[in-house]
Amino acid sequence: MITKIGLNLDRKFYINTSSKKQQNSTSNPINKEINWSYYLPFTGSKKDKQESKIESIMFNADSTFRRTTEQLELEAKEYGYDSITPMIAYKHLLQETYDYVKDLDSGKRDYKTSSAPALANTMISDYSSNIFSEKEQREKVEPVLKKYIDLSDKKIKAESPNNYKSDTKPVFSKYLADSIWSSRDKKNNSIGGISLVDGVLGDKEGENEELYLNFWFDVCNAIMLNNKSDKERCAISDYDTKANDVLKHIKVGTNMFVTYDFEKEEPQSFIDTIYKNADKSVKIVEFNKDTTSEYFTNMVNKLGKDKNNKYIVIANPTFIASNEPDNDDEDDDWTDNFDAEYEISQAIKKHPVNVSFILYDTKNNYYKKINGYTGFEEAAVPTLSAAQIAKAFVENPNLYKDVKKPFTDKAIEKLAIASDKLEGKFPQKTILLMQKVAAYNEQKALIEESDADEYLKEISYMFKKANNDSSVEIVLDTERKLDDIIGKESTKKEAQNIVNQIITNTLGTKGVIIFSQDGYPGGGRRFTAKAIAGEAKVPYIEINSMDFGTKDVDLFGLGSITPEKSMKKLFSVVTSQAETNPNKSAVLYIENFEYFSLGEVFSNYYQKAMAQLLREMDRAEKDGFNILVVGSVSDPNTVGETAMKSFKFVDQIEVSSTAYNKDERANVILNSIKNMNMKLNGTEEENENLISYVADLTQGFPFIYLKNILKKTQSVAQERNHEFITKADVTEAYLQITTGRPAMRKINEHEKQIVSSHECGHAINLTVMNNIAQTLGNKWHIPDKVNFITLDPRGYYGGAVYHVSDKNKEISFERMFGSLVCTYGGHSCEKYFYGIDGSYGITSDMESAREDAMDMVRTMGMGAKTGKMTIFEDETPSDKTKEMLENDERVILHNAKITSDLITEIYADFNREFTEKYAHKVGTGECIINGDDFRKSLNEWKSRQPLEKQREFELCDKTIIEIMEATKRGVAVIKN
Repeated sequence: MITKIGLNLDRKFYINTSSKKQQNSTSNPINKEINWSYYLPFTGSKKDKQESKIESIMFNADSTFRRTTEQLELEAKEYGYDSITPMIAYKHLLQETYDYVKDLDSGKRDYKTSSAPALANTMISDYSSNIFSEKEQREKVEPVLKKYIDLSDKKIKAESPNNYKSDTKPVFSKYLADSIWSSRDKKNNSIGGISLVDGVLGDKEGENEELYLNFWFDVCNAIMLNNKSDKERCAISDYDTKANDVLKHIKVGTNMFVTYDFEKEEPQSFIDTIYKNADKSVKIVEFNKDTTSEYFTNMVNKLGKDKNNKYIVIANPTFIASNEPDNDDEDDDWTDNFDAEYEISQAIKKHPVNVSFILYDTKNNYYKKINGYTGFEEAAVPTLSAAQIAKAFVENPNLYKDVKKPFTDKAIEKLAIASDKLEGKFPQKTILLMQKVAAYNEQKALIEESDADEYLKEISYMFKKANNDSSVEIVLDTERKLDDIIGKESTKKEAQNIVNQIITNTLGTKGVIIFSQDGYPGGGRRFTAKAIAGEAKVPYIEINSMDFGTKDVDLFGLGSITPEKSMKKLFSVVTSQAETNPNKSAVLYIENFEYFSLGEVFSNYYQKAMAQLLREMDRAEKDGFNILVVGSVSDPNTVGETAMKSFKFVDQIEVSSTAYNKDERANVILNSIKNMNMKLNGTEEENENLISYVADLTQGFPFIYLKNILKKTQSVAQERNHEFITKADVTEAYLQITTGRPAMRKINEHEKQIVSSHECGHAINLTVMNNIAQTLGNKWHIPDKVNFITLDPRGYYGGAVYHVSDKNKEISFERMFGSLVCTYGGHSCEKYFYGIDGSYGITSDMESAREDAMDMVRTMGMGAKTGKMTIFEDETPSDKTKEMLENDERVILHNAKITSDLITEIYADFNREFTEKYAHKVGTGECIINGDDFRKSLNEWKSRQPLEKQREFELCDKTIIEIMEATKRGVAVIKN
């Protein structure tokens, strides 16, 4: 808490009353942008009071402070000063810390916070806990310390007084004495090294402020930014397509959230590829894992002031939020982390127009925090195949710079491909394997392919093994049919076409590339191939191209042979199986087919296997076989020229995604519920309604995430001892996956009432606007409907209303206006019921309203005065245009708020009933109200009202229609 002191001075002074942390570390020396807490200095004006104050300081000083004071007196004399100024003390503290760094590097001293200089301990608290314990960090901060030692020395010399008396014993200057005294431990008046640090940085003589500020930023810049040069970065060409796609989104003003698989990859190489492909006129600022939320926020603000440049900020929000300083009060640990995440999201939401964001995090973290990053588009780091990993290592020696021995390109390819079969993530597991090979061949100056082969044979037990020592799966009947393909109608049609060709003997031997529309694993590629084989009643054979990546291949567990002979033997098995059915047909499914199709680029062995595959397909065609070779790839763009030029893999099957079609999601959900034995206990109509609800809730979810939410629903139901699945279970599962569990903390009764009333206000407004469109408007004007309401604090919010589209995908004026009225519902209720006319609780609502109004006027052409024109984000409109824009936006916002106030007043009694019913449940973790239940309660309440109130409802609806028409004309209505 910061308490203002009213003084009749030009500057504002504050007393910092947050205390505990302040006693152990100094505030960061930045005014306004960084939370600076001024110390209120002593106001004694007589000389004897000043002398008395210095005597009090020395009386309460510990031995370390006394020794430091003696040194400061000598240094002041050397500079020709008769007083110890803040700058002299500052230079001493810097020098002391610099010497400490040198001693740590040379081994003269061991790292211990108990024996570290006061400024060093302050920096540990304010910057990073490992700023001095890790040599890499010390190397970054050392030149900064040296720079400011020199700057402070220069400043001291430049300001040396002319009237220096050599016989005068230097004492603390008035400003410094005041500040040191204010920084003492108030409990016992004790003064130590930290008091001096706080005193120096707490002294706010104007001429020192900029120096302190610049030092803070320079230290943060050194340890919290990834300042690698272009030569040190490891861009990977196979990331180029996705990196350019991310940059295209950034260029048109869309912030990006890049997700990655924590168990399989590190994102740094992808970030390096973004660097390589970015427009050189745009500056990139990359925050590292040591960044604090305070530095992140202030740096973003600082970049925003540089209007001459455009910036891309790259950061991991989870890393930043986890770097909050330790709190003495253990009960407040979660508060620090929550505040940090809120501070980060606010800095991003309010980002300057010249700053764009590329955030990155694991998929799990992203989906937990997705609501905190609205307006972001997601992009996943592509998972590299073994062949692509090999190519990356050959192209980028920086990837294995820590391996202290040279390797031939062939040896690198061999080990990179082999490492793909090991547990771990890219690129670390490949580097680790190279290091082990280097150690194994300690006497060799250069590691060659034969050395790699020898080592791999020694550790063959470490690699993934196929079942029964065979890498070939042969299934005579897959027991899958096309009807088993659920929720993928377009895919089913493609599959049916192929089945018809098999049955009619018109297929021949051909290849088809199969891939998932959404790029996610588990999308149904293998299942589709098995369904084709099962429907056509032909054998199904499956292999993995990874098994062909070495000189000696053992597909059947009967001994190693060359890739060409292995492919030949495989096809003999395939054709022999095909001969057992009337159509002389079989399905050969090749997992990771991109290894074969790009074999000519990456590996001799893959190239040979692919060439033999094409020869075997030609031979099977001539022999009258109908062999369907299904090449499964994660990305159809990875199919190489060899496959395309052969004209054997020109057809494609796109496995459609549930993410883009509600009906397909509903089919998958229904089928999964049956397969998972999830019990529903409603009527047929109620169960259909539940399925539809889940399909609405999971808009944008690929198949694998649908399965996840249903598994989570089972877990929630079991935790709640529910025998049957309910909508509440599904909703809780969705919330836990996307935002986490409810925050169980004590909430005051009046806060519970405000939260309940606030969220009810949003829900009533949206429902009323929806009803008006349903009864008085057109079907393309219908706004969203309430999906559910949660009154439990989670993530960044204390409560929330989730809504979904209702019979309308068009973004009309009425739909947008309805959304705005909904947004103002919380504020209207706070004001009407509690007299709160504005609060932090409505901050995100107001931001959302402003953004919607700006979109309506500047993008969608809905402004009465502005008309049908689009204002680009980087465009600077004329003063006249700007005035029209702001006028249109204000009219829309004003009228939306008037409408919200009107609905709040008319439906006040229902809000009171709702609040009375649910307020006591807030924060229990079980306070979720389904949208259907909310609408039912509202309709029942309306039906109970007297005739006079019914007429009031009708008049309210008509008035809202008139307000919307007035808004379209640009007329601001006045409440009577």
